[in-house]
Amino acid sequence: MRPWAEAELARLKREFGLYTAEYGTWNDGQSAYYLRMLYIVWGGEDVISVHVDDSPVNYAGVRVLANQAEAFRALQASRRQETSSPESSGLVTSRASASADRSAAKVGS
Repeated sequence: MRPWAEAELARLKREFGLYTAEYGTWNDGQSAYYLRMLYIVWGGEDVISVHVDDSPVNYAGVRVLANQAEAFRALQASRRQETSSPESSGLVTSRASASADRSAAKVGS
């Protein structure tokens, strides 16, 4: 991120000042959660000072999201199996009803 930020400051010919570059997520045009914040003191032509602030990771939140993703994948897989199995196509049902019809015919004779 730093090379990109420095290149942008040089390309835009920015004057001396404190600039920030943020890597994270956006929600409705607003910064929602940052993963890394880069603070650059720009001297007009080059960097005077840099500070990087990494976001603390919410491990519990990451585990919850991973579990939700795994449950979703399992649900999708079970739905795919249901749609590709003979039961869902009606083959087993029609075989069972044909067998029941033959049994009923034998009992009735």
